[in-house]
Amino acid sequence: MSTRQRKRRGVAKLYVPALCVACLGYFIFHAFNGDYGVYAKKQTAIRVAVLEAELARLQGERMRLEHRVSLLKPESLDRDLVDELARKSLNYIHVHDVVIVTE
Repeated sequence: MSTRQRKRRGVAKLYVPALCVACLGYFIFHAFNGDYGVYAKKQTAIRVAVLEAELARLQGERMRLEHRVSLLKPESLDRDLVDELARKSLNYIHVHDVVIVTE
């Protein structure tokens, strides 16, 4: 019986550090490119700004429409607005009206 002692190769010592570096690289990559990463956060911030601008525009339009509707309530009826809407829906013009055609 012989007892040989084998020398460990230098490459075997690098398995654990290489595995750690690979895992670390994986997590760093996904920290930037993942669904909740740095780049996704920037895209979300841009999307929020666009949607907030659209919300402000729609709120302004809603306020304008609410004002026009309030003018049509029976207790505060605006005769000019009723006349305008009636003429528009009936395609009627008064003799003294000036019509400007734009196309």
